[in-house]
Amino acid sequence: MLFSCQKTPELSNSRPNIIMILVDDMSYKDLSCLGQKEFKTPNIDKLYHEGVFFSEAYSGAPECAPSRSTIMQGKHLGHDRIRTNSSVRGQDHLVDEDITVAEMLKDAGYATGFVGKWGLGSSGTEGIPITQGFDYADV
Repeated sequence: MLFSCQKTPELSNSRPNIIMILVDDMSYKDLSCLGQKEFKTPNIDKLYHEGVFFSEAYSGAPECAPSRSTIMQGKHLGHDRIRTNSSVRGQDHLVDEDITVAEMLKDAGYATGFVGKWGLGSSGTEGIPITQGFDYADV
């Protein structure tokens, strides 16, 4: 998941651009800026050195779809409708009444975009990124 926001030009520059990168099955040692010796990750390394890096995190669930859902909605698993990976098969998905961080950022004047693995709604459901607050989506 790559989540990117950019403020619209008419707003003041007091708020930062936001990029959220979420990956499955990656550890700290998979980035060259944090010790990886087998390959380089120069673009992520640049973000690490020039931006803000959070060294501790919480995963809302042991599977990827519910983890993504808890992050996108700021809910814990007990209040989230997506609780297993069966969601990516169309059985569970976000609905219009679910409020995502993208919707809140959009309401605050940010332009929003999403690239990558979504897993929170299949084509033809209310759970696709464009209906969940993203101006641009490439899944």
